[in-house]
Amino acid sequence: MIVKKLITPSLTSLLLLSSVLSFASKNSSEDMLPSDCYKEELYDPEAKECYLPCEGLSEAACIALEDKVYGAFDDFFDSAFSGGTSFGSNKDFPKTRYSIVPDLSLKLLKQPRENVKPDGDQSRAKKVWFLTKELFPESFLKKHFSEFIVYYSGNDLGYVKQTDNPGKWILGINLNEYSMPVKKDFVHTLVHEIGHVVFLNQSQVNSYKYDDCFNYLIDEGCARTGSYINSFYQNFWRDIAKENKRTNEDEDKLYDFYEKYRARFVSDYAATNPIEDGAEVFTHFIFKGKPSGDSVINRKIRSLYKYPELRELRRHIRSAMTKAEFVK
Repeated sequence: MIVKKLITPSLTSLLLLSSVLSFASKNSSEDMLPSDCYKEELYDPEAKECYLPCEGLSEAACIALEDKVYGAFDDFFDSAFSGGTSFGSNKDFPKTRYSIVPDLSLKLLKQPRENVKPDGDQSRAKKVWFLTKELFPESFLKKHFSEFIVYYSGNDLGYVKQTDNPGKWILGINLNEYSMPVKKDFVHTLVHEIGHVVFLNQSQVNSYKYDDCFNYLIDEGCARTGSYINSFYQNFWRDIAKENKRTNEDEDKLYDFYEKYRARFVSDYAATNPIEDGAEVFTHFIFKGKPSGDSVINRKIRSLYKYPELRELRRHIRSAMTKAEFVK
């Protein structure tokens, strides 16, 4: 779930520093050692990375090798995922806020006096943040996130929201959904929410451009030409977008829309709008194997495989999920 916020465009003279997502590049704190590699992996001493020997293999053979080494996680995709759609409710319930400091540790900003669980939500929050750091590349989290929020009430599983600086995001997690061993729908939620940032960060969407936008225009700004979300919208949503908008956040109308176009969506929540559809397709892309066939669903999922940086992110997450806390 993404919390919508209209960003007021800055002066056109403001320089926007945008850069392409790069998950493969690592800083010194993320350097790997040969001992970190799986037995099937090779080690690159110059890049200080482990990698699978896919050279000379077809894409299908390489993906099959990835699944063999890192595991298959089909059942982590929750087809009943609802995202906690609240249709306009405000997030005014008590929450604990942390800033994310440069080394990715948490600094407490605010903790409410009411609605704090006996076991202490600071301890639980740090466990959830640890799992988040385990799943996703440090370079990605450092670049895009500045605040972490946890709460216990409301009907949301989690959400992401842009800060006043469109280049930075807040990750919010409902701790009612967290437990150890880690629940699979909780992992689905984390990947879904990060998927929003993958699709909507400043390398993908220009938050300073609203006028004269000839690409997909959303609350976050104008989708850049060649961006994931613009390609996704143009290829899979242009013909049904107006009909989707007429649902007007009415649950019954939205479900009727989903029923009409069921063959296009990986879940009913994906039919909410192109943004949620993109996040759900991204989640399916992470957890499941590469599909064949010419259905719209399969073409949506396969469209993400053409981006090397997304395939690397998929590899990173699936490798991280082989750790004990995710597979118990």
